[in-house]
Amino acid sequence: MRSIMKINWDRKFIDNYYSGELKLITVLLHDGVQVKGVINGFSITDSTEEYTQINSIHIVPPSNGHSLGIDSFGFLIGEIIMTKDIDGVLMIKLKFR
Repeated sequence: MRSIMKINWDRKFIDNYYSGELKLITVLLHDGVQVKGVINGFSITDSTEEYTQINSIHIVPPSNGHSLGIDSFGFLIGEIIMTKDIDGVLMIKLKFR
């Protein structure tokens, strides 16, 4: 009997996003809203598990792409989006000179 390996799409997304250049993304939500920016961080299940799952994504404007995701007063920059609200994601590589 042949075993079929599950594809972990969430892990592939994380690996692809962090490989190489900073990537601008557009997140398409179920309600038709589009959120544009760069990913500042992920909330995931335990990465030691066989199947990593993304719970939410923190998206910030490209100018804040290398920040901690908070401003000087400690307020959140950008948006935290729950993956259950996402309809699709578009990624564009940004090249810097």
